Order: sequence, then C-alpha cells, then structure tokens
Amino acid sequence: MNTRTRTQTRDFFCTMVENTNTNSGILLYNGGTVCDDSFDQNAADAICSALGFSGINSLYRSGGSVLEDYRANLLIALDDVVCGSANWSACSYSTSHNCGHSEDVFLQCGGEGFTLMDENLNTNTNSGLLLYYGGTVCDDSFDQNAADAICSAMGFSGVNSGYTSGISVLEDFRADRLIALDDVTCGSSYWSACSYSTSHNCGHSEDVFLQCGGYQGFTLMDVYQNTNANSGLLLYYGGTVCDDSFDQNAADAICSAMGFSGINSFYTSGGSVLEDFRANRIITLDEVVCGSSYWNGCSYSTSHDCSHSEDIFLQC
Repeated sequence: MNTRTRTQTRDFFCTMVENTNTNSGILLYNGGTVCDDSFDQNAADAICSALGFSGINSLYRSGGSVLEDYRANLLIALDDVVCGSANWSACSYSTSHNCGHSEDVFLQCGGEGFTLMDENLNTNTNSGLLLYYGGTVCDDSFDQNAADAICSAMGFSGVNSGYTSGISVLEDFRADRLIALDDVTCGSSYWSACSYSTSHNCGHSEDVFLQCGGYQGFTLMDVYQNTNANSGLLLYYGGTVCDDSFDQNAADAICSAMGFSGINSFYTSGGSVLEDFRANRIITLDEVVCGSSYWNGCSYSTSHDCSHSEDIFLQC
C-alpha cells in the first residue's frame, strides 16, 4: 500500500557524487533517488526553494546515463511527488514506487544544468569544457545559436561567445565522464528555443569547449604567469598556439576577439620565455588562417605538427 505523506525538506539534496554542495545534479531523498512519476515544474520549483535556492526557472529531467553505475546501487526513495504550488508545504508523495532508475530525477536550481570547467578543474569560470549535469556535450549540430543560448542560460553574456571541439585539454578527465547531451539545435540564442537529445553517437573527441562573454577561448600569459595581461604567451583553452600560417591578420583578429584593439598588434614565436611552463602544455591550435582582422573570418586546425619552439607570443 502506498502511503502518501510529507517530509522535512532537509532530507533533500542534489549531488554529482564528488560534490554535494551544488545547485544541480541527481536529486536524492534520504540517500535514495526520486522517481519522475507525476513530477512537474511545481515540484521542481518547490524542492529548489526548500533547498534554499531560487524557485524560479528551475529545470528538471530524468533518464540518461549520467551517474548510471552510482544510481544502480541506490534505492528509489520517493515517487509520485505532486505539488499544488511551488511551495513544499503544498506537496505530497509516496515512499513506495513502481519505477526504474531510468526515471530518476535530475534537478537544476536557478539555471539550466550547465557548468564550465577550466584546465585546472575549476568551475568558477566563464570558459572551458562544457558540462551538462556533470557529463560532456557533443558537438553534433552545435552552432553559434547554441553557444549564445547556453552562455545566456548560465548568466553570462550571450553575445560573441565562442566554441570549439576536438582539442585535447582535460582529456583524462573527459574519458571518465559520460556524454550527457547531443544534437543541441537552437532556433535562436535563447535556451527555450533549443532542442537536444540525452542519447548520443559521439566520442569524447567531439566534446564542446565554450567561452562566454567574448574572447573566443584565448588568453595571454605574462612572464609571471598572470593572465590579466595584454601581452604574453598566447593560450587557447589553456594550450599553446603554433605559428604555422600565423600572420598579422591572425594577430589582429585574436586581439580584437579578446576585447583589445586589433590595430598595430605584434606577434613573435620561439624563445625561452615560460619554457618550462610551455613544455607541460598541449599545443591546441595550428594553421590559423584569417582572411581579415576579424575572428569570424579565420579558420584553424586543432591538430598540429609543431613543437613548443613555435609557440606564439602576442602583444595587443
């Protein structure tokens, strides 16, 4: 017999396993998962509010393969969550169920489930590996609308965002992740206009890296390894850039993309500056060819035939 009752909200939390101090992830109740039967927007908003997050624009989904092995060892603790409003006091539920773990609820409070991770595994960043509930995002169908929509959904500027894939940054980390999202197709630069699939036909070589708020994934590092500089070693998602085909158009276009003047920029390569640092970096970009001094007129390769003696240094 199903017993419908109410619970104290402290029994809920969201987790991605490694970190339970998060506003997104698999929704757990007393250490067990929550089934999606009857779960709706009221339930999502009510639980987010109960957890101390914003109860506005919360997002929920179920299914998919994220944390599949972890979930398989958990009990399903809650089912048939029905909320008359976005307040937990208006909700009822059952502690018995007729569900499988393919119906486990994932919840994002105050956002859309996306995070960005830089090459140092920091997620307090506006650029890096794009994650969706802890899994990577495949580049199939991914375009500028998708990049702008996701940046906007994460609270960044949705203008002049940049994206790439096929680079080897965070390769070991990505190998242990599931691919959580594929075929992201956006009719405009708003997430509400996007569709996607939680199944995929991808490999991690197709993982999306995203830069929000401009800059197209580029940074400059000075001799003291500071990155708030207008000159230094040119990095692309944490890796160096090879000088093959690099010219003044490329220099000006990249400076403009980073928000600097694209006039009278200067570039060089080689030398021993930051040599030890560079030796431990991946070369992430080669054959940068720009038809003008605008980044949208440039092409490039994420594979290379270079050595670090060809790393670009740029002055904007």
